Amino acid sequence: MKRHLLFPFLLAAIAAHADGFDARQAERDNTTGHEADRSQTGVSVRATALPELPDNVKPLADQAKAAFQKHKFAEAERLYMKALALAPDNVQLLSNLGTSQVSAGKLTDAEASYLKAVALAPNDPLCWTSLGIVYYSQGNYDSSIDALSKSIAIDKGNVTAHNYLGISYAQKGSMDVAERELRLAIELNPRYADAYFNLAVVKVSKAPPDKEEAKKLYEKARELGADQDEAMERLIK
Repeated sequence: MKRHLLFPFLLAAIAAHADGFDARQAERDNTTGHEADRSQTGVSVRATALPELPDNVKPLADQAKAAFQKHKFAEAERLYMKALALAPDNVQLLSNLGTSQVSAGKLTDAEASYLKAVALAPNDPLCWTSLGIVYYSQGNYDSSIDALSKSIAIDKGNVTAHNYLGISYAQKGSMDVAERELRLAIELNPRYADAYFNLAVVKVSKAPPDKEEAKKLYEKARELGADQDEAMERLIK
């Protein structure tokens, strides 16, 4: 797992918590293998169901999903944009377009797609979380805090949002608030390796650093599947 300033740089978290396509359908019928299971992924459950895709759009959406799964992100983006020409106000398509753009490294375009999505579905916590992650990855921490806070206001159990809200506050130097959010993420999902790792970073970054606690948290993160991080290991020696 790639890390940025010691925190997980999880642009892929958008795809992980939205399945990159049609996780909303997965939440309804649990058939895709990417169930919105808060105990495993920290996925938020939306307050209201989104409309089904129109029949004339479904073939394009299926083609886009297949392209994404083959890591053909530019092709997936093209197909989602073509589908949106037929259904310009479909939040599911906008969200999936944003995921394709994130995966292609087109963060400004992804931001625009998610902004359209939240304008159309202001009570959708998944869209707010995705927008917040994009802002975080752009280094726009004030905006990430705002978007993630809106997601949590809709769904207080959104583990991904709590994790990213915590590291957004940490990047701004608000370590006590960061610790609170990361501990909430761990409380909601005791097997969330990234939250343990991020909390270890916070503990070792405080003045004075709590290396003993940071070491325990890092070891727990590793036990749960986090990659070895040599920079962290040097800090907790």
